Amino acid sequence: MQKILKVLQRRIWILLRRKNKISKVVGQYHTALEHTFLWIVDAEEAHLLTDFCVEAKLAKINDLKIVPMIIFNEGAVPGLKKIHSL
Repeated sequence: MQKILKVLQRRIWILLRRKNKISKVVGQYHTALEHTFLWIVDAEEAHLLTDFCVEAKLAKINDLKIVPMIIFNEGAVPGLKKIHSL
């Protein structure tokens, strides 16, 4: 019975990730002293990531801070060059 529940939880997790356009979870880290979880995910939209956390019940027991980031050389540098006409 326990194995069946784990399989179902895994399938629900996968469906929620697909629904909210999360490509993959790159890394999961935890610091016990600060009671902090840090996840690095590849997702299309920060708003969909928030929806995912609510639907997966992660937001129910944790405070969430979502920080959208881009790869420096792919996003920040071209953006800065464009803004400053470089």
